[in-house]
Amino acid sequence: MFKQLRNKKNTREKFRRRKISLFNKADDFHRIFGADVFFVIREKGRYFTYTSTEEFHWPPTKEQIVSL
Repeated sequence: MFKQLRNKKNTREKFRRRKISLFNKADDFHRIFGADVFFVIREKGRYFTYTSTEEFHWPPTKEQIVSL
C-alpha cells in the first residue's frame, strides 16, 4: 500500500513538473518566434490552459480552425 501511495505521489509530481515545463516552452516559443500559442491539458476532469496572448480573438473557435 505504501508503494502505491508513493507511486501516486511520484506520478502527480511528474505531471506537475512536465506541465510547468510545457508552459515555459510555449512561452519561449511565443517570445522567440512571435507565434500565438494556446493549449489545453485535461487530466481527470480538470483543465489547465495556456494562452500566449490576451487578444479577444484568440484562441480561434473550432469552426474557424476547420475553415482554414
